[in-house]
Amino acid sequence: LETFGLPLVESMACGTPVAHPDSCEVMCEVCGEAAYRMPTVRVRAYPEGWEQQRLTDETVAGAIRYFYMLRRERPEQLRQWQQRAVAWTARYDWGEAARDISRILLRILED
Repeated sequence: LETFGLPLVESMACGTPVAHPDSCEVMCEVCGEAAYRMPTVRVRAYPEGWEQQRLTDETVAGAIRYFYMLRRERPEQLRQWQQRAVAWTARYDWGEAARDISRILLRILED
């Protein structure tokens, strides 16, 4: 299901720091520099030799540990992440987003 980045923006608007894969261009665009970008690794994913970008368990665990450490040891730095997230989402207009998504979905249904 395509979410158009809305869950990320909604989380950030609530002051929740967001972490996402650095290889996902949409997430990078939607979240800008206000989110924690987790590095991905290239893996051979298919018999045909195609490569895919993936997060490792260690990378995800590292992001969780990072924000947990901020909460316990550096609350001011965590607040900065939260403020940056909220400030970033001010660029989005929920009404405009709803209209854009509605137009896209209607076009799909018409085809």
